[in-house]
Amino acid sequence: MDATLRQLTAYAAVARATSFTAAAAQLGVSQSSLSRAVADLERQVGAQLLERDTRNVQLTAAGAEALRIAEQILSATGPG
Repeated sequence: MDATLRQLTAYAAVARATSFTAAAAQLGVSQSSLSRAVADLERQVGAQLLERDTRNVQLTAAGAEALRIAEQILSATGPG
């Protein structure tokens, strides 16, 4: 897997906020670019990380583990 820090940051923000809209506002990026980054990450890991509907975002089991790993990586790389 070749996930970028940008993808991990995007994913972690969405997972914590449980909202693409809130995470995009928090990161100061468009919702579409955030969605694209998360979708790219899901393709790279070969698993669905988030259950989505029009109003809600929930972590899948794989998503919970991916969030744990993403937070470890992001913590080790410092602010960004």
